[in-house]
Amino acid sequence: MNTFSKPFSRVQTCVLAFMFFILLLPILLIPFGPYLFLYCSIFFFLLPVLESFLLTPLYSRIGRFTYLSPLLIYIESNRELHLHIGSIYDYLINIERHEYGHKAHLKVLKGILDGLNELCARTKQGELEQERAIFATSYFFNAKSAKKLGFKEDEANDLEVFNLYLSYFSLAIRLSIIKGKLEYPKLSEIKKIRTTAGELLKHKDAIERMLSHVETRLNRLNDVKL
Repeated sequence: MNTFSKPFSRVQTCVLAFMFFILLLPILLIPFGPYLFLYCSIFFFLLPVLESFLLTPLYSRIGRFTYLSPLLIYIESNRELHLHIGSIYDYLINIERHEYGHKAHLKVLKGILDGLNELCARTKQGELEQERAIFATSYFFNAKSAKKLGFKEDEANDLEVFNLYLSYFSLAIRLSIIKGKLEYPKLSEIKKIRTTAGELLKHKDAIERMLSHVETRLNRLNDVKL
């Protein structure tokens, strides 16, 4: 079984976290009034972007989330696994600038499929109960592709919808990287999807076929570059 561990050093973690908290200082230094309100309003919408970039190593080291692959993580809540595509930081260290566009999209897809494969392996090994619920959002997969991997549409609650809108700029940055141009997400088209560890394991062959197809396309792009 392939277990991925993110190699974040303590120095790297401390430097980025320090930069994040430095950006909070104006809240303490700006007198109460319209300027403070303006700063807090801007910071509120930029917070998910800064958090996604500067706090990823810290969150990883303290166990807030766990990596399944370089570009797929999960957060465990109430015995449920909530899958999330890598942060802005993960995109920047795993995808080179000249790869933005089609190749970046393929690398992200490979990261997702590698992570799903890892979940299948853990279920087969008995580390995950087959009844364990797994949730995600259909951000890179359309309904047809998600169904092939064992996912079904599920109803999102108000908090999940709010978090999605709050993360709008963070999503836009990651979407722009895989499109190779400035792109804004259509939140109405992003659906909540769910499955179980056992159901995902039943679709392991489909995951591996899709992964093999993505790897072949990536290899062709690499051959063209050479």
